Parts: sequence; C-alpha cells; structure tokens
Amino acid sequence: MWRQHPIVGTLTYAIMAFIALGVVINFWYMFVPLAVVGVGGYFGIQRAKAQRAENAALSARAQAEHEAYMRGSEVGMFGRFPPEV
Repeated sequence: MWRQHPIVGTLTYAIMAFIALGVVINFWYMFVPLAVVGVGGYFGIQRAKAQRAENAALSARAQAEHEAYMRGSEVGMFGRFPPEV
C-alpha cells in the first residue's frame, strides 16, 4: 500500500537521480569516451543520410534521362550538358 503513495515514488526517483549524478561526478572520465562516441555516431548518421539523399537525387536524374533517351529526346542523350552549337 505504501508503494502506491506519490511521495514515495517521487522520493525514489530523486534518490536515483542523486546517485546517478554522484556516479557521473566521481567517474566523469569514464563518460568522456561515451560522449565522444555518441557525438561521432550522430554526425556519422547525419553524413550517411546526406549521402543517401544525394544518391537518390542522382538516381532519379539518371532515370529521367534514361526515359527521355528511350523517347528519343536529346535530353536523354546529352543529359545536363548538351553540346554547344
């Protein structure tokens, strides 16, 4: 019955937060590599997403040029760089 009381739950979370804070303060040097790996992972994921978007745009343009070539259009033959006349 006493476990359902809101003050007990709040105090439990507060004590756990203080313990976690104490661990971080006393062993901060163990968390530095984790932070470096986390930041590196974040930027790695952002770079992968950007490359995926760039590849998708390239693929879409190639598909459009292929379809234009199959229709007989000069755009399909020369793409973005038609010969100067």
